[in-house]
Amino acid sequence: SNKTVTANGDAGIAVTASYYGSALSFPNGGSGGGDDALRITSDDFAMGTGDFTVEVWINPDSLYNYKTIFATRPNNSAHTDGFNMWIDANGATGMYSNAFLTQSANGAIVADQWTHVVAERYNGTLTTYVNGVAAAVQLSNTQNYTRTVASVGLLADANQESFTGQMQDLRVYKGVAKYKGGFDVPKPFNPVGIATWREVPDNTGNNFATLNPVGSGLLDLDGDNNTSATYSNGNLSVVLDDN
Repeated sequence: SNKTVTANGDAGIAVTASYYGSALSFPNGGSGGGDDALRITSDDFAMGTGDFTVEVWINPDSLYNYKTIFATRPNNSAHTDGFNMWIDANGATGMYSNAFLTQSANGAIVADQWTHVVAERYNGTLTTYVNGVAAAVQLSNTQNYTRTVASVGLLADANQESFTGQMQDLRVYKGVAKYKGGFDVPKPFNPVGIATWREVPDNTGNNFATLNPVGSGLLDLDGDNNTSATYSNGNLSVVLDDN
């Protein structure tokens, strides 16, 4: 279907390192509010009463009450025809419509840390997943979501509850419950510029198995049956010692 996309404020692609590479940046939120948002108008965002999935990586630079990740809810008045995914000052996350639909425990979200968050409705059960684990569940959700404006970083029709930080790899599925239960969150392969807290000492670029470099199988140039070799850590070079 036809879509109309608008960007508010200074929302844009960040060139700083993120979980996979570049990310959408929202610099003007926080306790003072802001107007950074990406808004898309399409009938596709009217989820009706059926299944849907919204997933995204988020990296908030601070925690305040409240911040919107993704919303079809137009403003912070009572609405039953739209919803929003949110985080709060305690690091909780969940979904809200005319009331809290799902609400995780405090500490699920941490500032300056990449976290994968999902909102999913499957056969009337609404679930918020954090890093692949079900963090909050509403067993019966039959609300008819008819709003057609989706907003990333703000409520859908007002500069309220603004997110500040970065988001990445936002995906919205209408009519599809993608996960239906806990799942393994994808990890980057040998990432470049990854945040320090995700670094590990060993990966496929700096650690691999080799045969014993001493003894048979090496080229004995001087015929004295005395050869050895030193393998460098993290590449496929070898230094031959034929004394």
